[in-house]
Amino acid sequence: MESPYAKLDIIKRILESTQNSGSQDHRLMYGSYLTYMQIDEYLTAMVATGLVRHARESGTYRITAKGMDFLASLRQMDYLIRSIDR
Repeated sequence: MESPYAKLDIIKRILESTQNSGSQDHRLMYGSYLTYMQIDEYLTAMVATGLVRHARESGTYRITAKGMDFLASLRQMDYLIRSIDR
């Protein structure tokens, strides 16, 4: 079972990958080092919670404003954790 921090790191990588031009699920799968079943599970949850949206015509996923806010929070959390570890 993955730790909550590992899951948040995966979500962060997915959000970063969808930030600029959007990405298709197979590109996200390779970029996040996940299996197809795993990326499908993450993307389904991220679409349901409004972090990303899926454009059916192009098959791409793009980050939403809510996803951008969440990504900023994840980056802040990473910064704080790293400063504590020093």
